[in-house]
Amino acid sequence: MKRAFTLIELLVVIAIIAILAAILFPVFAQAKEAAKRTSCLSNVKQQGLAFTMYANDSDDYTPMFKNAVTTDANGNWASGGYWFDLLQPYAKNFGVIFCPDRHLVDNGLKKYEPNSTTYLEPGYGYNDGFVSDSGFGLTSQMVTPGYNNGKSYRPGKNESVIAYPADMVAFGDSYDTGSMSDAMDNIFSGPDGPSGTSKIRHGGKLNFAFVDGHAKLITMVAGIYNAPDGQYFVARASAMADALKWCYDPNASSDYASFQSDTSGYPVNSVNESCGQVVADWFNPSYFTQIK
Repeated sequence: MKRAFTLIELLVVIAIIAILAAILFPVFAQAKEAAKRTSCLSNVKQQGLAFTMYANDSDDYTPMFKNAVTTDANGNWASGGYWFDLLQPYAKNFGVIFCPDRHLVDNGLKKYEPNSTTYLEPGYGYNDGFVSDSGFGLTSQMVTPGYNNGKSYRPGKNESVIAYPADMVAFGDSYDTGSMSDAMDNIFSGPDGPSGTSKIRHGGKLNFAFVDGHAKLITMVAGIYNAPDGQYFVARASAMADALKWCYDPNASSDYASFQSDTSGYPVNSVNESCGQVVADWFNPSYFTQIK
């Protein structure tokens, strides 16, 4: 004779299932996040190899930040655009410019279109300096009359001036919208940017490619930069040794003096500061306050 489960036995089974679910669901979520982080690292690595091939074919010059887009007879993109567009002849895959962990509404757009004014935002930014427009990174900030309606021209740098190519960030994870920059005052600036350190994607360890082509994770933090004219939400590598990886040379002076007489204190305190001094400012508690 078969015996039916009692109510207490059923409740015990349900409780056991609920406990197992509570234990396993976070594990599944962590496994999914780890998979996205690994996929992102693969994207960065592929672009890193394209970056080295580009430099090899360009007399050891890194890509400029942005160039004019050219189209074919049908109006489709042919060449030019942002730095990652310039790598496309070597990467041959626009899919690798999207971080799988970046969350933006696509508005019906299905792919990146470099000659369009509306498109899905990529997930990566270029190292145009520890802070933007500084010239500390892989581009220089040059005011060129008649260029791009009076805007600054931002050519790449020759790798011979880079103090430690294997220890300098070329590009990597970014939330930046529009300029696709990895500068500390830009990297978290997109609408999906983190509200604090605990909200940074990949568990706070962002993927970056280096000038020599290798890729790895760097732990990042979010905080407030206290400038004389106000407070600004910014990013910073957790360790100073990692933050210096945004400097092509820690002793390099900025490009600010070439197009302005002084600064407001943000993102640098003086136009004459070296990259190492700017990094030190961002580790000074008087200027930078970390947000959990």
